[in-house]
Amino acid sequence: HVNTINLPRIAYDAGGDDDRLFELLRERMELTIPIFKLKREIMKKRLEHDALPFAGQIVRDNDYYLNLDNQSLPIGFVGLNEMLKAHMGYELHETTGAWQFGLKVINEMARIKDEFARDTGLRFGLLQTPAESAAYRLAKLDLARYNSKAVVQGDIKSDSVYYTNSSHTNVAADIPLWKRIKTESSFHPLTAGGAILHVWM
Repeated sequence: HVNTINLPRIAYDAGGDDDRLFELLRERMELTIPIFKLKREIMKKRLEHDALPFAGQIVRDNDYYLNLDNQSLPIGFVGLNEMLKAHMGYELHETTGAWQFGLKVINEMARIKDEFARDTGLRFGLLQTPAESAAYRLAKLDLARYNSKAVVQGDIKSDSVYYTNSSHTNVAADIPLWKRIKTESSFHPLTAGGAILHVWM
């Protein structure tokens, strides 16, 4: 279970204000804490009532197979590329300034995630996720809500819209492979919970 942050919507709501953008980023990330805590409570009760037969198996040290204290609480994100386009007017691959601001956003997400872990004692993680369904659904919802303000990929007329996964460059960007790899891999040290790089052959 991953809580996915919709980065483009943060840009739409920030209206070009950097400070507001980072305030909203924190607010949206804070929404994940009660969700994860509720999930843990539900899982704990189900384990105690034998409602999860596989996960509830007793293994070494008389502990459940699913150890809730060791479970990672993953925060994912979609649409960094579209966030940058909406906020700065440039996609991730188009200018050094856009790429650097993108790094600043994901650095801040990693810092907030570490703060959550410190404050709660829970194992929060920041990761890139293959969020194709979320990328489609969130883009569609934002297009309906924000109309022309929404920055989406795909074809609006056929309702085939989406956001770019996590911190990936636009799949249609006409850039050399080495630049795509260099740009996207710069985010990988910040997403220790998992990173993905697509290379189209």
